[in-house]
Amino acid sequence: MQRSLFFTKVIIFVFIGFLATFFSFAPHTAQALTVSPARLEIDGNPSSQLKIDMVLTNDKDENQTFFSSYANFEAQGESGTPSFVDSTTDLASWMNVPGTVTLTPFETKTIPLVINIPKTADPGGHFAAVFWSTQPAKSGNEGQVAIGAKLGILILLRVNGDVPEGGSILNFDTRDGVHKFGALPVTFSYRFNNTGGDRVKPVGTVVIKNIFGMKATTFDANPNQGNVLPKSIRKFETSWVKGNTNTKPEATEVPLNFWDTVRYQWHNFAFGKYTAVITLGYTSKNLTDSATTSFYVFPWQLLVVILLGGALVFYFLRRMLRAYNRMLIAQVRDKIEEELEEKIEKKEHENKKPHTRPRV
Repeated sequence: MQRSLFFTKVIIFVFIGFLATFFSFAPHTAQALTVSPARLEIDGNPSSQLKIDMVLTNDKDENQTFFSSYANFEAQGESGTPSFVDSTTDLASWMNVPGTVTLTPFETKTIPLVINIPKTADPGGHFAAVFWSTQPAKSGNEGQVAIGAKLGILILLRVNGDVPEGGSILNFDTRDGVHKFGALPVTFSYRFNNTGGDRVKPVGTVVIKNIFGMKATTFDANPNQGNVLPKSIRKFETSWVKGNTNTKPEATEVPLNFWDTVRYQWHNFAFGKYTAVITLGYTSKNLTDSATTSFYVFPWQLLVVILLGGALVFYFLRRMLRAYNRMLIAQVRDKIEEELEEKIEKKEHENKKPHTRPRV
């Protein structure tokens, strides 16, 4: 009985593995659609109507029909990834676009988006998305679509009025709290808490100062122009990269062997203790906040090579100097000996001359 159960489990396991392999290599159908802009940041007054154009492009060589749908979204965790929720209330219910759009091969068409802001709309941030899909929305829930790819445009709307504003930097440090590095890049992370009623886009810089307090470099604290939704916390990252800027450090491969590491440290050189100061401005009231952290860059592999190279150069220079001194001493000694021999020969020559008595 146990043996039979065992073989049954094995067969089921193999069958599941086969299905997983089959579907992983099965072709996936993806819609060839380009939608722009990817994000709209707009504002309006209660009881007003906003008209915005969006552009759809059919990237296939055949006719395609796209179906529209809506969904509100809110912050999901601290990554900035939106979490889509119902479409029956708030901004998703205020928007209107054509239900279907048919595009001929490679056709580009401008589609009007109309937003009717109700008189009772609360001042502050309202967030939703307009989706386009090759499959119609499921009946009874416009926020969901049937199986098929979909692309969307994020709409970030501020309804004007008395909107509370506030926020702060919760913490600022190097990524994962690592404070010792062998070379650049150095990546920093900070968490921003938006306590207001509308989205906040932190704007500011990170200033790097060396051990003497002199500025080494400055770079953007929010290079991707990310927003923080109301009553949420978002984590941001920015990096000090050689030659500055906001090049992603992941694009630079950190070598593993010793000599590649030495070359890497040479091209991404930094040395000593550094202090990073972040200063952010946010909200229409120009509120600011700042934070500081310190870290060390010590390229020990490169320093070992430099010290050993310097020691070898010093050793050979010293030997060359000693050889040069010996050569000079030998030349001086030879010259002294030659002069001494000349004097001796001259003296001997004078002694060999006949002596004459003076006449009386």
